[in-house]
Amino acid sequence: PMQWEADFAPPKFPHSSDEKKLIRKALKKNFVFSDLTDRDLKPLITAFETCTFEKDQVISQQGDPGDFFYILASGKVSFFVNDIKVGNTNNVGASFGELALLYTCPRAASVVATKETKLFRVDQTTFRFILKSQTIK
Repeated sequence: PMQWEADFAPPKFPHSSDEKKLIRKALKKNFVFSDLTDRDLKPLITAFETCTFEKDQVISQQGDPGDFFYILASGKVSFFVNDIKVGNTNNVGASFGELALLYTCPRAASVVATKETKLFRVDQTTFRFILKSQTIK
């Protein structure tokens, strides 16, 4: 179980209306969030920060602890298990990394940007805090 400071508040990042729509749509497609209402998703949507990765930059490494959940905004990523490419995606709105955050387990695959890539990401503490808060409600 995760412990939070009594005054913990999720971060809030500014997003354009198109970015909010993209994040909302991606979350609704993900089994973890599919049953949440738009109202339930609002604090999670604003908690996503924008980050960019250069071509060939490692986004997450197989075996590392889960630290972020990601949504692809643009670019392309490839997935590797034991240094063998097992897939890739350039689908805007594709998401990855939620299982390592949910179960506090090591990353099952490495993720590498195969061209300049823009992602939205939310950290594990915020991710789990918001899910717990929504579940309690």
